[in-house]
Amino acid sequence: VGGKRPFGYEVVKIKSSKGYTLQQIPQEARIIRQMYDWYLYEGVGCAVIANRLNALGVTTYNGHTWDAGSVRSSLNQPVYAGYVQWLKREEKVTMQDGQRVITRPKSDRYILVKGLHQGIVTPEEWERFRELAASRRVIAHVDNKHIANPLAGLIKCGLCGYAMTRRP
Repeated sequence: VGGKRPFGYEVVKIKSSKGYTLQQIPQEARIIRQMYDWYLYEGVGCAVIANRLNALGVTTYNGHTWDAGSVRSSLNQPVYAGYVQWLKREEKVTMQDGQRVITRPKSDRYILVKGLHQGIVTPEEWERFRELAASRRVIAHVDNKHIANPLAGLIKCGLCGYAMTRRP
């Protein structure tokens, strides 16, 4: 297990063996389960889920409020179906203007295997989320390159600092 822990799990040492695994944090796991239930069985979108979580006072494990992107990103994680992935964001080193630049682009060629931990949802539910999310995806740009919102990226929330989003 590398990087930050996923919401709903804690990293624990495997007893009498090398390595680490994930163990569910019951309160957080219930929240993840509820997020999937809202999305899959009530037909609620990620923005509404984020609003519900924020209204309930639920924050991410580092204390941030939820937004549609963080909900979508969380639900899209294979860890919740009991899988672990490797090499999803492999480091690439390039030279730009004589400086060494390290980037971590997303890769389509990564390793996905069944983990030692228990999933919060079934693999079928996780796959169903991915299919529904892909079918509900909205293209962010218009073919004729017309800017629908001339204030895009300029207006920030005075409370949290996040960029405001146009919702026609």
